[in-house]
Amino acid sequence: MLTVVLQNANIEIVKTKRGKELLSSEMVEARKRANSTEYRPDILHQCLLMLLDSPLNKAGHLRVLIELSTGKVVTLNKTIRIPRVYSRFSGLLVQLLERHRIYSEGERIELMKVEKERLESFISNESIKVGLSKEGENFFDTLNCDIKAHAEKQNKEHAHSIEVRSEISEQKEIPEYVFYINAISSGEDPNTGMHHILSLSAYALSAATCCSKICTYFEETLNVF
Repeated sequence: MLTVVLQNANIEIVKTKRGKELLSSEMVEARKRANSTEYRPDILHQCLLMLLDSPLNKAGHLRVLIELSTGKVVTLNKTIRIPRVYSRFSGLLVQLLERHRIYSEGERIELMKVEKERLESFISNESIKVGLSKEGENFFDTLNCDIKAHAEKQNKEHAHSIEVRSEISEQKEIPEYVFYINAISSGEDPNTGMHHILSLSAYALSAATCCSKICTYFEETLNVF
């Protein structure tokens, strides 16, 4: 299972003439603040659409967590469908911040929840934590080596069983990775406590593009079509 943590999501409700809205950098209310450029819920929207639409997610290989700038964590049900129109997405998050939960219509399935526990409670101690930076090591070379070493270790552990070795080679398992991506326009790269700091490109990439490249890599690695 691959986990993507969208970090530093700065979402806040503000009252306007139109009612309650998510504070966004282009709004008059945001321009009055010194950190106005940090309010970019549209980046979170782009990332969620990219991740949840991916074949990797639809095949059940992806978990997405949102860590708000307040330190609270939002969990998502795998069946959730994020509104494609930003205004509807904004309204959804306003409801989430006020109610702490979003349910589906009819069956009342919990789709989004603001959790009481901190992020560490949702991350396994065995997971490999990966931060992204333009100055990091080559993403593809590092993960190719990691996954190859993981497969060799599994084969050694199950060397006594031909059937188990056959299943491993057919299903191709990967280590339990957790990728930390900043859901903001600019800021310090997450690197505290990381096992790897990796670079997806020699160029600066948007958060949504990083999400796309990560999903594509693992779709190819796991033969997800």
